[in-house]
Amino acid sequence: MTPAVQKDSRFSSSKVTEQKRLNDACEEGVPWKKWGPDLDERQWGNNNKAWQLRILAVALLLTLGSSGCEQTKISDINKNPGKFAGYEVTVAGTVTSTAASSNPGTFQVDDGSGRLWVLSTSIHLPTQGSRVIVTGLVESGVNLGSNSLVTTLQETKRYAGD
Repeated sequence: MTPAVQKDSRFSSSKVTEQKRLNDACEEGVPWKKWGPDLDERQWGNNNKAWQLRILAVALLLTLGSSGCEQTKISDINKNPGKFAGYEVTVAGTVTSTAASSNPGTFQVDDGSGRLWVLSTSIHLPTQGSRVIVTGLVESGVNLGSNSLVTTLQETKRYAGD
């Protein structure tokens, strides 16, 4: 008669599972080495989906972050400057002219619906013809030397341009 050998239940199930993975890899071509011995194929798939969702979420945040705030049409600001006065808005368009003589400088943006002067916070003005996205506070009745501008945008951020 063979003596009964007691098995330690803590190790027997893990050894059996690991041996099964090794056998599957050899016999059935299951590539467990891609995801490691601690995750079975179904768990790896779930883990992969979680990473895909994380990557998608990061990509979405980067896309939203790089596009800035919701853009406002310049024509809407010009039609009703009182509605926007004191509020931060974002406009996008082409620089139609610059005035470096004032300190620090101004430039005019045209988005196709209208034009708006931007009071820059930077000494580096965008070049005429460049595309810019500018965020700033809408101001009414600004005097620049001998010129009086009805509506302007006090720049707080510039996302693009020279």
